[in-house]
Amino acid sequence: MRLYLSGKLQAYKHLLNLLLRYSKSHSALLLSFVLLAVFGSLTESFGVFLLVPLLQTMGETNVFAGIPVVGRFSEMFDVLPVDQRLLWAGGLMTIVVLLRGGLQFAQEFVGYAIPHRIDFHLRLRAYSAFVDTSLQFTDSMGAGAVSNVMISQPARIGIALRFFATLVANAAVVASYIVLLSIVSPLLVVVATLYVVAATLTFRSLTTKLIHSVGQELSRATELFSQIFFETLNGAKLIRLAGAVDDVRRDVESSVERLQKARDLTVAVENMTVPFFSTVGGLLICFIVMAVGMLRTEAAAQAVGVLVIFFVLLFRILGPLSIISISRNNIIIHLDAFREFDAFLAAAERARERDGSTRLESFKDAIQFEDVSFSYLAEGPSVLERINLVVPKGHTVAIVGPSGGGKSTVINLITRLYRPNAGRILVDGRDLNDLAIASWWVRLGVVTQDIVVLNDTIRANLNFGVRGPVTNDQLRRAARLAAIDDWIESLPNGYDTVLGDRGSRLSGGQRQRLALARAFVRDPDVIVLDEATSALDTLTERAIQRQLESFSRRKTMIVIAHRLSTVRRADTIFLLEGGRVVEAGNHNDLIRKRGLYWEMIESQALDLIDDDEASAVNVE
Repeated sequence: MRLYLSGKLQAYKHLLNLLLRYSKSHSALLLSFVLLAVFGSLTESFGVFLLVPLLQTMGETNVFAGIPVVGRFSEMFDVLPVDQRLLWAGGLMTIVVLLRGGLQFAQEFVGYAIPHRIDFHLRLRAYSAFVDTSLQFTDSMGAGAVSNVMISQPARIGIALRFFATLVANAAVVASYIVLLSIVSPLLVVVATLYVVAATLTFRSLTTKLIHSVGQELSRATELFSQIFFETLNGAKLIRLAGAVDDVRRDVESSVERLQKARDLTVAVENMTVPFFSTVGGLLICFIVMAVGMLRTEAAAQAVGVLVIFFVLLFRILGPLSIISISRNNIIIHLDAFREFDAFLAAAERARERDGSTRLESFKDAIQFEDVSFSYLAEGPSVLERINLVVPKGHTVAIVGPSGGGKSTVINLITRLYRPNAGRILVDGRDLNDLAIASWWVRLGVVTQDIVVLNDTIRANLNFGVRGPVTNDQLRRAARLAAIDDWIESLPNGYDTVLGDRGSRLSGGQRQRLALARAFVRDPDVIVLDEATSALDTLTERAIQRQLESFSRRKTMIVIAHRLSTVRRADTIFLLEGGRVVEAGNHNDLIRKRGLYWEMIESQALDLIDDDEASAVNVE
């Protein structure tokens, strides 16, 4: 029994610490809610006392004379005629009603503000945690988990903290009523307290496990629905083309049905409390009335005043008692949201990106990989194994190889979206991990395979992330380099054309050229192109290559491409296979080796070999 009680106390202590920790940033708002509720209850209590003179007008006998405090209060009206009693009582009640109305409005306003303020605050905390963590951490979270952390859990925590404030406020209200009841009849207070405590313990023993399970099911159902919902939105084309519309609809309907059942259970549990305590309170009053009825006539008559005030106060106290129980149930229902959000923040802090302190003022020398190894999963296979390569300033370096060889991973490491598990990456002789990453990113213009297009104008898309003003001439120059200027200027609104959600109004090639232009607008020191022209036709690609050749004389370029015609003029080509550099050199050098690069050229059936080179190879 002692262990059980100790465990319960620890559980409640942990719960209280959790609630207070999340309440800390909004303590003023929560405290104002509690104070408004307490002052509101005081006006209600004063209203109870005003019932005294009203009841006294019904007879000449003062049935409240023997009640402490109330009796003295009633004596103030004994000296007044009946009409003046009503006049004074009406005037005082008018003041109380107006004051109570103002307090009630303020309490309701603050009560509704609490969950919204906390919800928005925690969403910002979750967002900040996301952007400060490594991509390995965010990549490990599914869409449903992200939706829970960003939307569902902050909303539920806000609701729970509002119920916490409501619980504290109504506990204060109950305490004030208990004081009044004690003044009226200490014996009846003891009887009522024992009765209510027994009823409360009975109610909790019947509902606690159910409440916990309902809260957990609500979390799981919400996450499942979010996961399916976002996946079906993002994969709308695939669903239609695969003929899976009916299958997906059934999955969505099933998840909605599960979520609906979870919420129905939540509502059912929340609404069990008021009927239970109303019934318990009514039975208690019935028992007390029957007990008084068993007294002698004179004793029963003397008890009438006590019973009237006691019943009025008891009925007043039943509401706050019910609200306390409802609040407790709701806190428990949403308790797992606190735990999961807490776990997310702790995990995000462990995965937090530790930025360097050294600012890179300019890129002067080279990017160098020294024995770099990397794996996306802690226990998974290595994607890169002891990579060594150099990208000198002003050179164009190409990275090619079979799919899965680690080409895009090299880009992820150069941009420090990920960090090596072993080895190091040097920029001008300094470890990339030691650099203030913003000072490195500003030197980069990156075009990846996964192109993000904002639901905004072409101008806003091209200017995205650029510090300082961008002139129209700079925009046109970047668009010309990306071979998209003619298309933009043919549009009715030109650079002010809105592109739609995720660039829905663009073809694949237009998206790539827009991304290229966005990189060129930055005028970076290092341009990184990861399959940046894969969606373009050959003629457009060649036009862009010619522009890039003149552009690259002043810039450092790192190019990844499957189409080897894209990289033939690179100063150095690194061929990756199985996470290792297996060949390195320029196009002609690699052709002469007749290794894997040669085989890839052959498989693509590209006529890239000059007659002189072919003759030289044949002679060899």
